[in-house]
Amino acid sequence: MTFKEKLIKDLEITDLAPKTQEKIANKILDLAFNATIGDVVREFSPEEKKDMHKYLDKSALDLQEIITLHKDKLSHFNKKNFEKNLNYFIHKFRKNYEKST
Repeated sequence: MTFKEKLIKDLEITDLAPKTQEKIANKILDLAFNATIGDVVREFSPEEKKDMHKYLDKSALDLQEIITLHKDKLSHFNKKNFEKNLNYFIHKFRKNYEKST
């Protein structure tokens, strides 16, 4: 099972159309990546924040580029923090999804 397949299963959206599943999974990943980057950016100086803001709205696909450009500043970007944020958004999505069905 791939990471994205596991995420779709964790989101409990396997009953939806495959394209919809993919869209939701990608959005949750984007939210988790941006939240994790945001956690790190909060510790930046005002000048560093200004420089980083142009990257914050990028998709998860651009994460490698962001890390490469700011490797020294993103040393705190770790898997544990990302997983914490991902689990938060999975939980939040499932809670709202259950209410809507």
